[in-house]
Amino acid sequence: MSEKIFISRHARRRIKLYKLDRDFIASAISQTSKIGYQETLFEHTNFKYPIKIVFDRKENEVILITCYPQKKGII
Repeated sequence: MSEKIFISRHARRRIKLYKLDRDFIASAISQTSKIGYQETLFEHTNFKYPIKIVFDRKENEVILITCYPQKKGII
């Protein structure tokens, strides 16, 4: 079953600002299957810090709220 991913305007701006790859974000979202609001961190080879991806999963759609390199709170 394929999910439709909606990208918020805020997330589109962050993708452009940080030069993130939409395919990377889509594959990172597809690795989780829990329904509801989620905040996850994924390692990316082009960035020193992990990428934080915030999204809300519903039955057949995913709303990408934001994504950015996580710089604070890393131990």
